[in-house]
Amino acid sequence: MTNRITLGLASGLTLVCLAGSLAADRSRAEALKALCTRLDIGAGAVIADVGCGEGLDAAEFARVVGERGTVLAQEIEAAKLATVVRVAAKYGLHQVVPVLGQSDDPRLPDGFADLIYLNRVFHHLSQPRAMLDRLRHDLTPGGLLVVISQHRGPL
Repeated sequence: MTNRITLGLASGLTLVCLAGSLAADRSRAEALKALCTRLDIGAGAVIADVGCGEGLDAAEFARVVGERGTVLAQEIEAAKLATVVRVAAKYGLHQVVPVLGQSDDPRLPDGFADLIYLNRVFHHLSQPRAMLDRLRHDLTPGGLLVVISQHRGPL
């Protein structure tokens, strides 16, 4: 069972921590859909998948947000981002928008994302405070930051 804990940080950032495995007894796609349902994220929403790797979660998020939504697939490695573009094109997921970020700035549009999702990424951040500050500016008012990690974070 997944428990949800919402933390209000001093900087005005809302962080949703999920205890337990995202995919304990479900497929990854079902787990991501369940996460979005629980957080009331659906058709027309904007999701930023920060540190998206090769875009597997971004593709699932594209199905959640539908034709009217947007998925910002953010990565700091250009080669991985090129794979995201190929996967999105192959499946006709035009709502997936690649974003080449930096280690301290995801380069997302300010005030744009309803949900920012980091899966097994946070512990890799070299400048976590700077990144959290940027992410706060990238969220819509009331937007959510979801951090999933099996490692203790750098903060």
